Amino acid sequence: MRRHLLPFVAVALGLASALVSCSDSTYDPNNQPIEPTPPSAVDKKVWPYDKMMDSTVVPGNNFFMYSLGKWWKEQPLPESGMVGIIPETSDKWRLIAKSITAQMPEYASVDELIAKWENGDATMKAQTEEIIKAAIDRVNALDNTSADFRENIFALAGQLAKDGYWMGVTIDWTTKTRVGCHCVYLSNQIAVPCDYTKNKLAEWGLPEEFGNSIVNYATGVLFKVFADYSLNDNHYGAPYKERKERVTRSVEEVGNIDLNKFKAAKAFLKGAGIEDMSKVYLNESSRACLSAIEEMTAEEAYSWLICSLANNMIYASKAEMTDYMAKVPYDVLKGNTLLTVEKIKGHIYRRGLLYEYNARLAESPYLDPTNEIKKTNEKLGKEFIAAFRERISNLKWMSEATKKVAIEKLDAMKTFYVKPDIPFNKEHFLKIDKNKSLLEAVMNVQRITNKRGAELIGKKFEDNVDKFLMAYTEFDLSMVNAFYLRDWNVFVAFLPMLDDPFYKLEQSDACLYAVGAYLIGHEMTHGFDASGSKFDKNGDQRNWWTANDRIDYEQRVQNFIRNYSMLEIDPDLVPGRYCNGKATVDENIADCGGLNIGYDAYLKHLLEEGFNGEELKKQLQRYFIAYAIINRSKCSYSALVSSLNADDNGTDNHATDKERVNGPVMNNDWWYELFGVTPNNTLYVAPERRAVIW
Repeated sequence: MRRHLLPFVAVALGLASALVSCSDSTYDPNNQPIEPTPPSAVDKKVWPYDKMMDSTVVPGNNFFMYSLGKWWKEQPLPESGMVGIIPETSDKWRLIAKSITAQMPEYASVDELIAKWENGDATMKAQTEEIIKAAIDRVNALDNTSADFRENIFALAGQLAKDGYWMGVTIDWTTKTRVGCHCVYLSNQIAVPCDYTKNKLAEWGLPEEFGNSIVNYATGVLFKVFADYSLNDNHYGAPYKERKERVTRSVEEVGNIDLNKFKAAKAFLKGAGIEDMSKVYLNESSRACLSAIEEMTAEEAYSWLICSLANNMIYASKAEMTDYMAKVPYDVLKGNTLLTVEKIKGHIYRRGLLYEYNARLAESPYLDPTNEIKKTNEKLGKEFIAAFRERISNLKWMSEATKKVAIEKLDAMKTFYVKPDIPFNKEHFLKIDKNKSLLEAVMNVQRITNKRGAELIGKKFEDNVDKFLMAYTEFDLSMVNAFYLRDWNVFVAFLPMLDDPFYKLEQSDACLYAVGAYLIGHEMTHGFDASGSKFDKNGDQRNWWTANDRIDYEQRVQNFIRNYSMLEIDPDLVPGRYCNGKATVDENIADCGGLNIGYDAYLKHLLEEGFNGEELKKQLQRYFIAYAIINRSKCSYSALVSSLNADDNGTDNHATDKERVNGPVMNNDWWYELFGVTPNNTLYVAPERRAVIW
């Protein structure tokens, strides 16, 4: 195979010489003495995996079963779910999480508030009505005869959004070119009046027909511009149809919006406390949102604001939420709203309480108190980056111009292991008063989110990695996961997958580098997979490829799709089902890249440690075996079918664990050499057909 020819040959020669062990001095053809090969270093650390292997399986036919066949046979087929390293780790950390949340009174307060909300507590209802009426009174206090009435409505809307009211439009934070900035987005809800809300609006002096305006204006103006759902124009009448056409047209024409030309949008942002418009990032949906705002008349703006505030009434009691859901006219929206008990709780936990949870966990004895695991993986990560950089430099199919930018992106990539190096800010802890309303708690979540985000505006991500991640709402230090964030060009590895049962510090370095391949190398490669390769070093979507290199890249992506699609899942449980190579291609590229990078880093480490001969070969074999065993799992029929269906319908993009072992090894040249794989073996792929990008 010509791919990676020079590095492949160079390393091969080095390995070949290292595998030769001599006890006596010999002479070359010119009769010059050659120094004898020194005795090999020996791995004195623990190798725990022989008991899982099944040597009766030929490695080249099914490396997954060769590596962990005994373990597989010992596991009864579960009736549901799966057994394996992920469930084992999840169960361990679920207990740890329970012990941490038990120390946080706010968690219990949320449960109490939800219970009152579900039971229709009269006091909570009255508290909710008071909060909403106070906001509506502020709207009605505006002078509707003023020439600035329209802009004043939007300025007040911005103030109310900042105060935590659900406004249909939400102010949040994001990054652009790795600099913190404000963003504006549409919430995935619509405003439609439940009977309770209609009655309250009438009681507060608003016209009885106002409820109809809620549907016409809020849905027709703000929701339509965010997504193209099927709407029944006949049901909503000509005014709605005309409105939809006008707003849709303005969205298509808006292009790169200049906020200084959009008075209403600017008033809204200023009301929310945003004065510097250069620090507002507008993506496509944001531009659509602000364009729709600009299109509103004063009357429409008034209706939009009132109905958005009235929509907060669903926090009065579960009965109001149920009525609301029953009246939502579009079935497609029902699964996307926040309005289930689980989603409301999740919203409060994730955006509100998770920050304090992480702070407490970081200070606990559970999270690597000596920092030994963190330091080990930081060192390992540097080795992996160096190995990846060398692989890119030696690619034969890529031009020097593209290599240069790829290496710049790799060198700009930030990393996070285990826990932050800076303390959490206790002022950012969410406070919940169980004697107040659920709406107040939800509003507090938005306020504290705004407060955390405000500290990031104008800050450079590369100088504040920990701060940005600590404010990220998916940042859970106990997460049994690792991930790459392409908008920030950073990969994150949490402790659960760097510690027992994945790895213990006393175990063989083969296990350490295998875990590194599974996590660190894998996540690094996501920055260069079929999706990540479209983003530059700053996380901006930009084409940094020459045309010819991109064509070559896409052809290599097709090799991945083809090769993985040849892997049969489980002929006993699901005969005739094969890996969906297209749906899983990004993860497969990352798996193969991680395995290749890890191999290069481990080989370099072994040679530096003085390994050679059969001992070197044994350690390299163990690297592949450890990588397979990290992927150990056994699924029930229902769980396996569910996983495959998730691949097919796009809700998951991972191959099953067996394919995540057999797929990478069958595309790795050194695996063939180390395990004697020949064209007669099931997993054999000819060199010119192997899928390799990085």
